[in-house]
Amino acid sequence: MAAAGELAAAYGIVPWEAGEAISGAAACFKAWLEQRAAGAGAAEIAAAIAQIKKFFEAHGESRFTEWSDEASASGAFSNDDDSHHAHKPHPTINRAGLRRTSEYDRTEFFVFPETFKTELCAGFDAKAIAEELIRRQLLFPDKDGKASRPVRLPGVGLKRVYHFSSRILADAEDDNEG
Repeated sequence: MAAAGELAAAYGIVPWEAGEAISGAAACFKAWLEQRAAGAGAAEIAAAIAQIKKFFEAHGESRFTEWSDEASASGAFSNDDDSHHAHKPHPTINRAGLRRTSEYDRTEFFVFPETFKTELCAGFDAKAIAEELIRRQLLFPDKDGKASRPVRLPGVGLKRVYHFSSRILADAEDDNEG
């Protein structure tokens, strides 16, 4: 557009000064870039991360079994004491994985591989999304840098899962840090 405008100005077709078409095109591009959700980044990556966040926001309690190895070992879920009854684990329908509360009262998610590929990354390249999640420190890789890692899950045993940092639920501005 800028080149066409500059040529039109050079041939006297439009009454613009030299450089006005370039300045105008640059201003339009800058305005478009500022309103674009992904900014200067890849729109597919931004859309995929938004989809993943939405999945955790919508299903964090219902599709992720609470990590309860310590609670069950200590008897915290005993029916003998009504004060603990409210914390009794409930069945997880269509389980996507497990969730664990860290020592800082933040929730981490452990997602089963097929759920990651078919639901969290539905419509996107799961491998590329996983690489970006690792780069943004939203996903913890294994010691070899693979996106999924082996974890001994209570009630499941040793299984490769996608281990999400609690930062996955942070605000969008925090994602580009790190």
